[in-house]
Amino acid sequence: MFTEICQHDKRLCHTICGKGKKTITKELTEKVEKGQKISLTFDEWTSLHNCRYMNINVHDDSQFFNIGLSRVFGSMPAEKCVELLEKKLLQFGLQIDKIFGMTTDGAPVMVKVGKLVEAEHQLCIVHGIQLAVIDVLYKKVKKVCSASDVTHEEQDDDGGSDSEEDEEYEEDEEDDGFEVIIETAETEFDLQDDIQPVVLKVRKVVNLFRRSPVQNDKVLQKYVLEEFCKNLSLIKDTKARWNSLFDMIDRLLALKNCVRKAMIDINSNDQFTDDEMALLTQVRDALHPIKLTVKKLCSRNTDLYSADIALKFILDELSSQNTVLSNALKDSLIARIKQRRTDNSNIFFT
Repeated sequence: MFTEICQHDKRLCHTICGKGKKTITKELTEKVEKGQKISLTFDEWTSLHNCRYMNINVHDDSQFFNIGLSRVFGSMPAEKCVELLEKKLLQFGLQIDKIFGMTTDGAPVMVKVGKLVEAEHQLCIVHGIQLAVIDVLYKKVKKVCSASDVTHEEQDDDGGSDSEEDEEYEEDEEDDGFEVIIETAETEFDLQDDIQPVVLKVRKVVNLFRRSPVQNDKVLQKYVLEEFCKNLSLIKDTKARWNSLFDMIDRLLALKNCVRKAMIDINSNDQFTDDEMALLTQVRDALHPIKLTVKKLCSRNTDLYSADIALKFILDELSSQNTVLSNALKDSLIARIKQRRTDNSNIFFT
């Protein structure tokens, strides 16, 4: 009985999927026949079961269609990526030579795909901002693990690394790619030495109140209610996520008087010095315009012109701060964004 129900649900799922596919194919075909420009966004994704896929979205001027995942077996050089794209697009009545443009991240394989396909290729600006922040705030730490920990799928056909970090564009994301030196080393990211001690101290204070509801409710929130007339909890960041680092520091600075009084009440020695507070303020102020800009760039109605205005805002804000950190972030942002300029997007940078 259970098997029959499962088979029925499977057939029903395939039927609904087939109808949806026909509807999307018809709509996309009509758009192409009317001369509307079609573009793509796509990226690689790995499931919890360590299976690799490529997700593909098709865009026109007003909407987008997710046309599903393509399974990736083994390594995926640029030629194989283009082959997967062609095969998936044909399932929906599209030809890759009819695609006007495409947007990807800055991974070496995606850069090469852009050279193989005739469509206009735009590297993701938000991804460039992410890498620029990592360049300044974080440092690479090589965590050595045994070669037996590396699966065959994590190496290419020649036994090398898929990361291709020696090519023109480096994929510096926190995706823990493997790199063979003597043993296989897993790349991680820690904060820079001048920032890490004070951030570790912030995390210690945050954990102190987050892990103890009694101290949070009876001590910290007592002072928070007096000052803000509502409960505001401290926020814990996620390692190698600069936006969550901003949230954690921003909340701590907002509650600094309440935290100071609470730390005195519980007889803690983990008070922040004026220099530490000044450094945290610099980090918060430098990351704030970056976070606002990323939010704007991720808006669906953002085009290359409005993106340039947003980028000008970020650089002007960092220039006005004129601190060591803000100037380093500005220089890193300019370098990363210049890598992503094309003839069509080269409005702000020359």
